[in-house]
Amino acid sequence: MDQITLPAFRMPFPSTGGNPYQDEAGLRMWAWAEEFGLCSSPEVRRRMRRTQSELWCALTDPTAEVGPLTLRCQWTFWAFVVDDAFDDDGCGQDLARSRAAIDELTGVLNGGRRPTSPAALALADLWQRTRVGRSPSWHRTFREDVTAWLWTYWREAVERGAGHTPLPEDYLTHRRHSIGMGMFLDLFETPPAIDLPDHMRRLPALVALRGAVVDHIALYNDICSARKEGAAGYYHNAVFVLRHHQGGTVQEAVTQVDALRAACVERQLPAQLAAAGATQPIRAAVQLYAEHHRSLLRGDFEYHARAERYRPDPEAVPGPSGATGSDVFTPR
Repeated sequence: MDQITLPAFRMPFPSTGGNPYQDEAGLRMWAWAEEFGLCSSPEVRRRMRRTQSELWCALTDPTAEVGPLTLRCQWTFWAFVVDDAFDDDGCGQDLARSRAAIDELTGVLNGGRRPTSPAALALADLWQRTRVGRSPSWHRTFREDVTAWLWTYWREAVERGAGHTPLPEDYLTHRRHSIGMGMFLDLFETPPAIDLPDHMRRLPALVALRGAVVDHIALYNDICSARKEGAAGYYHNAVFVLRHHQGGTVQEAVTQVDALRAACVERQLPAQLAAAGATQPIRAAVQLYAEHHRSLLRGDFEYHARAERYRPDPEAVPGPSGATGSDVFTPR
C-alpha cells in the first residue's frame, strides 16, 4: 500500500461549533445501541467508540434539542454499524448473506417483514419513532433513500466477485447513493418540522444543492478513508478507482479526487422558488432546508478531521475476516 499524505483541505464556510447536548445524546445513544445488541463483539464496540457518531451529529446539527439530536445519533450509530458489517466484517463478501440482510432491512421499512436480527430490530424502532407526524411523501422519500443506500452493498459485492472496477463516472453516480447521505438530508426536515411538497423537492437548484453537498461529503470521505480501506483491500473508493483507470500513484489520485471535492459549491435558490410559485411559508422552509445543507457540509468536514475513525488504528483487525467482527445481521 502506497503512503498517502492528505491534502491541506480548505472549507469556505465558518465553523458553527458543536452542540451542547453532545455528551447527553451520546450517552442515550450508547444505552440504546446496547439495548438492541448492535455491539456484538469487543472489536465492534471499540470500533464504534472510535467512530464517535455523537460528534458527527453535534457538528452537523449544532442547534438541535437533545431529543432530536439523540434520535439523529441513533440513526448515525446504526448506519455506521451496518456499513462496517458489510465493508469490514465479511457480509459484503458473501452475495447470499448480503442479499438476505438487505431484504430484511428493506422489508422492515416497507412494513412487510418481522425483524429478527439486531440491525433490523433497531431499524424497526428507529423507523417507528421517526415517521410519526411526517407526510406520506416524506415517508416515501426516506424509504427510497435508505433502500438505494442499502442496495449499493449488493452492487459492490457483485463487482468484487466479478473482479470489476467501475469507470470513474459510474463510480461517482454510485457513490452518491453509497455514502448514505440521502437519509440524513431527509432527517434534516424533521426537527424544524419542514415537510416539503414533492414538487419543491424536485426544484433543479435544490436538487443541485443536495447533489453538491452529497458529492463533497462522499469524495472527502473517500480521501480520508483511503489509508484504512486500502489496507483492508476495499477498493470501492474514488482514489483507487481513478488510479486503476488512469494509472499513476495513489498520491496523484488523492490530488485528483481533492480537486473534484473542491469543485462542489453551493447553488442559489431564490429565482427558482419564485418561478415555481412557492408561497412564503414554503420559501422559508426551503431556505431553512438549504441552510441545513451548509451546516451538514461544514460539520462533516470538521468531523473527518477530528474523529478517531479516520486516524491510523494500531489495534485494527485487517481485512474482512469477520473473526472478531459483527453478527448484527444474525437473528437473535
